[in-house]
Amino acid sequence: MGAKPKRGRPRLLENELSRWIDDNLAEGDDGKAPRDRFAALVGIARSGVDRLCGSQGGPSLKMAAKIAAATNDAVPVQFWVTDGE
Repeated sequence: MGAKPKRGRPRLLENELSRWIDDNLAEGDDGKAPRDRFAALVGIARSGVDRLCGSQGGPSLKMAAKIAAATNDAVPVQFWVTDGE
């Protein structure tokens, strides 16, 4: 049996978080999409996960720490820190 096709439209932007979610969270038995499951894991709305995955701003320091913990440091706090460029 072939791989299940991805839902939704193709992404224009991706980052470490979006790739981690795609690689590590499958659609649940309850039918929830991986980003919905990650949102519940870190305690934010799905729209917040979409914003972070689309590189449309960064999280607070507290949320960056939650993301680092949820991803076992695959997406570390330092990922969200920019040098002002």
